[in-house]
Amino acid sequence: AQIEEEIIEELEDPSCPYVNLDGSVGPIIIEDIVGLIGCEEGPESINFLWTSTDDRYYKIDTVGSTFDSQFDIMEEDCFGEWIGGVENSTNTPIVMRFEEGEKLLLSVSSSEVCLLDERLVLNITPVNIYVTQRGDFLKEIAEKVYGDRERWYELVEMNKHLYPKLVTNPNYIFSGWKLVY
Repeated sequence: AQIEEEIIEELEDPSCPYVNLDGSVGPIIIEDIVGLIGCEEGPESINFLWTSTDDRYYKIDTVGSTFDSQFDIMEEDCFGEWIGGVENSTNTPIVMRFEEGEKLLLSVSSSEVCLLDERLVLNITPVNIYVTQRGDFLKEIAEKVYGDRERWYELVEMNKHLYPKLVTNPNYIFSGWKLVY
């Protein structure tokens, strides 16, 4: 989805403008960051108000952006309780469970956000989770979740940012890990 300037709204506090995403999922792309937020006073953040449409896990990241960013997730608004985030990365996802109707403010910031020709991509993707158990191996998990043992490498690809050890040792699995598939 392309984001246009006219859909920026404000919460009760005008110091916290946001883009209302409702329950949108998938990539949200902003090509003209400078035009959207204005950058007269240096680095800014872009805030997105998002409402979960289901009681499930979601993966949130900024993969596809042209700059490193930090994003924080707060309950309901800029002054809500901080519930998660990722610092200085365009590739690191956060996977969290949200309840249906839960309102979150996703705040994306960077020292590079006001440079010309920068693009922000915010990905919100519903995902399934497999919680690892003692004695699990990737081939067995792939059989359970995909019905095909040979798709174990897909689990590595989807989870390498959450559990980097999977890349160098795919059978290095601890009980209680939440693997995305």
